[in-house]
Amino acid sequence: MTSAAVAFAILITEPALGGLNIDIQHMMRDLLRDEDDPVEQASVAVAAIDEATFLDPAFAARPRAVWTPELARVQDAILDAGAKAVAWDLILPTSAASWTHDIALDRPLLLSLRRASKEDRVILGEAAFRGRRISPFAGYAFAAGGAANIRLVNTLVDGDGVVRSVPLMTFEATEAGDRAVPGMAMEAAQRAGMAAPDWRARNNRTIVNFDPARPIPVYSFADLNACAERGDAAYFDAAFKDKVVLIGLILNLEDRKVSSSRWMARENARSEAPCASEATSASGANRSAFGTPGPLILATAIDNLISGRAFQPPPAALGVLLLALPSMVTAALALFARLSVALGGAALMIAMAPATGLLFLERLWVAPMIEGASAAAFSLASGLVMRVLFADRREAVLRRAFSAYLDDRMMKKLLEDEEPPLLGGETREMTSLFVDIAGFSSISERLDSTDLVAFLNRFFETIQREVQARGGMIERFAGDAVIAIYGAPLRDPDHAENAVRTAIAARGALAQLRDPWGAPLQARFGVNTGPATVGNIGAEGRLSYTAIGDAVNLASRLEGANKAFGTRVLCGEATKEATTGVVWRRIGRVQVVGRAETAQVFQPLGLAGTIRPEEEATAAAYHAALALAEAGDLVAAHRAAEADALADDGPARTLRAELQRRIESGELNAFAFRLAAK
Repeated sequence: MTSAAVAFAILITEPALGGLNIDIQHMMRDLLRDEDDPVEQASVAVAAIDEATFLDPAFAARPRAVWTPELARVQDAILDAGAKAVAWDLILPTSAASWTHDIALDRPLLLSLRRASKEDRVILGEAAFRGRRISPFAGYAFAAGGAANIRLVNTLVDGDGVVRSVPLMTFEATEAGDRAVPGMAMEAAQRAGMAAPDWRARNNRTIVNFDPARPIPVYSFADLNACAERGDAAYFDAAFKDKVVLIGLILNLEDRKVSSSRWMARENARSEAPCASEATSASGANRSAFGTPGPLILATAIDNLISGRAFQPPPAALGVLLLALPSMVTAALALFARLSVALGGAALMIAMAPATGLLFLERLWVAPMIEGASAAAFSLASGLVMRVLFADRREAVLRRAFSAYLDDRMMKKLLEDEEPPLLGGETREMTSLFVDIAGFSSISERLDSTDLVAFLNRFFETIQREVQARGGMIERFAGDAVIAIYGAPLRDPDHAENAVRTAIAARGALAQLRDPWGAPLQARFGVNTGPATVGNIGAEGRLSYTAIGDAVNLASRLEGANKAFGTRVLCGEATKEATTGVVWRRIGRVQVVGRAETAQVFQPLGLAGTIRPEEEATAAAYHAALALAEAGDLVAAHRAAEADALADDGPARTLRAELQRRIESGELNAFAFRLAAK
C-alpha cells in the first residue's frame, strides 16, 4: 500500500513539476545570494541589434536587409579583436541587392563572411519553423562556407511554454539515414575549444543556467558600428578577445521567450558602457514583461557549455532516491503513524526539499526539489485517504469485532499488532481457561432473580478483571461459567503462564467474595494449551470471536474434573511445561469424557515461595502413592494413599477409590483415572 502511494505520487508530480523545479531553484539561488558576491567574466558576448540601433541615424529609415556594410564592419572588427567565433542569431534570408538592385551593397558582407569561414570563425544561423527551414540568403551561406558553418538556433520549449534548455544536436535526413549535427550552442562552444559533450547522456539538451554571478555582456550594435568606423581597436580587444560573439536582435517585442529566469530579481545580462560618447548603451538587454531575448538564452547556453556550468540532472540513482525518499517516508507516516506525527514528518520532508535542492544546485545538479516536496505532500494526502478507506477501516472492523471483549489498553495493543487476527479463521497456539462456580445450582435455587443477577455480576467482574490484567480475552459468559482465551486475538508468547497465573489470582480474589450465606465463594478452573481454530464463528448477524478444537475441549473437561478430584484448578501437561515460577502437583493420567486418549493432569499449588510446608508434604505423599500405582503395585499404592498427610486430600480420596476398584476387579492395565462424567 505504501509503495502504491509513492509510485502514484511520483507519476503525478514529476512530469508536471520537473520544469517548475528549475524555475524555482533559479529564483531561490538568486534571493539567497549577496549582491556583493564576486562576478565572473563570461566567455560569450552579444552584439545586440537593439532599439537604440533602429533609432540611430546610421540605421534609421533603412531596411535591415541593406545594413550589410555595417554588419561587415562590425564583424571584421570583432574578428580583428581575436574573437573565437562569430555566431549569427540573426537570419538574413534576402540579399541587399534584392532591395536596391545594387550588388555592391552585398560585397562587404560577402568578403567578411568569406574571411571568417577561412579562419573557421563564423557560424550562420537558421531556424526550423512549422516543418520548414528559414535559412540565410544562398550567397551569404556560400561565402560562409556552406552547410558546415550553418546551424539551427532553435531553443526547446517545454509543455508549459517555458524555455529551459537548448538542443545539443539536430538531425538531418540523408540517404544513409538521419545524421546528427551540432546545434548552434554546441557548435559555438566547440569553436571555442570545448570538447564535444556526450549529448546522449544529457538527453540531447543542455539546461540553461541563468547565473547573475556570470553575466553576459551586451553591446549595442549601433555603438559598435560607430566605434569600428572610428577605428577604436582597443575597445574591441577589451570587449571581444577570446570570446564567442553572438549577433542577434534584442528588441522589446521581437524574439522574446518565457525562460526559467522569469522569477529572478537580478539578470544574467549586463549592458556595457558605449564606446562612442554620442551613442547610447545597449537597450532591451534585460528581461522584461515580454520575456527573455532569444539571443541571450542562446548566449547563456554557449557560455554554460564552454565554462562547464550548464545544469544537469543528478545521477539517475540519486535522482530516484531524492524523489522517492520523501514520498516513502511521508506515505509510511500517513498510513501507520498518529496523525500529528504524520503531519509533522510530512512538514519536515517538505521543508528539507528546498535545502536539498540548493545544496545540489551548487554542484550544478537540478535535484527534484519541488517534485520531491510535492510528491511528499501528495503521498501524505493519498496515504491519509487510503488510511481512511483501508487501514482505518480495518481498525474499525477490529474495534467492532473486539470492543465487547477487550478493554482500551488491550484494544490498543491489538491495533498495533503487525499481524492482526484474521476474523475469517486461523489456527494459533493458545491457552483456554474455563471457570465455573462450585455449587451454583443450590445457590440459584435460594436467590430471587435480582439477587442472583447481582451475585453473578460480582463474580463475572472479578474474573474479567483478573483475565484482562494478564492479557486474556473473555470469550463469553455462559450461565455461571466464564470462558477466556490467551494468545488470541492478542498475540502473547506467555499465554500459558498468564492463564495459570490468572487462575491462581482469581482463586484468591474469589475467596474474598462471599456467597449469600457468608461462605467464601468457590470456583473451578480448567486450563489447557494447544492449537485451536479462532475466528468469527456463528450465523450472519450473530458472529462471535471464539476458539474451537481439542485443546479447548480438554480445558473444559479439566474444569469439570475438579469436582471428581476435589481440586479448584487443573491444567494440561502442555500448560505446565510452558510455565515458570509455579509449583506443580501431578494428579496423574486421566481419561476424560469424549476423549479416547488419556491426558496428564497437573494442579498448580501456587507461585514459588508461597506454598505452605504442609501443602508440600501432602503433594510429596501423593506423588509417592501415584508412583506405586503407575508401577503396578496397587496394594502398596493404596496403603501409601492412606497416609495421614493424605487423609483429607481430595485427589488422594479419588486415587484410593480408583485403586480399590482396580484391586476388586483385577484390572491390571496401565494406571489412569477414568471420569464417568464431566
